[in-house]
Amino acid sequence: MALSWGKRWIDVHAPPCWGTEPVSKDGDLLGYVTSGGMGWRTGKMLAVAWIERRDITIGDELDIQILTHDYVATVVADPIYDPQNAKLLG
Repeated sequence: MALSWGKRWIDVHAPPCWGTEPVSKDGDLLGYVTSGGMGWRTGKMLAVAWIERRDITIGDELDIQILTHDYVATVVADPIYDPQNAKLLG
C-alpha cells in the first residue's frame, strides 16, 4: 500500500503485535507497528503500522519482527471483515 500506514495480514501462527515492532522489506526498515492482534471474525492476525512511503503496493510481502523472529505480512487495502457474518454464524 503506497500510503504512510497500512493493514497487514500476518502469519496466523505469529504472536500478536502490541506496537513498536519493526516493519521491513528486503532488510530495509520501513516503519513500526502501532497496534495489532487477532482478528477473531476473520481468523487472521492483523497489524496496523506507520511505514515510510516507497514502492509498496497491495499484495507485497513485508517482514514484521515480533519477539526476535520475523513473520511475513501481506499488504492489504480493504477492511478485513466478514460482511455476511458467515464465520460468526457458523
